[in-house]
Amino acid sequence: MGSGYLFSSHQRGSGARGKLGQTLAEINSLTSLAITSGTLLYAINRNMPETETRALCFFALVATILGLIILNRSFHPSVLHIVRHPGPALVSVLLAVILALSTTLAVPMIADLFKFGPLHGDDLALVIGAAVAMVIGLEGFKYVQLRFIQIR
Repeated sequence: MGSGYLFSSHQRGSGARGKLGQTLAEINSLTSLAITSGTLLYAINRNMPETETRALCFFALVATILGLIILNRSFHPSVLHIVRHPGPALVSVLLAVILALSTTLAVPMIADLFKFGPLHGDDLALVIGAAVAMVIGLEGFKYVQLRFIQIR
């Protein structure tokens, strides 16, 4: 693996860069947890049915995981670079996830299997917006941390 990977074996736990990787991983995980938990609280406060709440929280979890995949591909290419020039593997994963999630909502038998209720456009927009905001915020944090390490 090249030196640009976040968790390559020679960086893990060694020096400032390894500690940064560990810190970023912890912050990423906590941010994903916060968004998924916030989605649950949002659904509870809106008195959404259990099936819709389950679907909304699942979609929030998947959206944040996709955001983390995009964010953590490596240190140096920024998220904008990755979005403008996605690799075939990233495109394949994104399309597969979108197809699978769409299928879980569109095919009643699959929705019943997962006990998912219907989701509305505003709920999906909220989840996608939260995941995009997470990526932007964490990319900003990563940028500040990298600048701090380069200055030291």
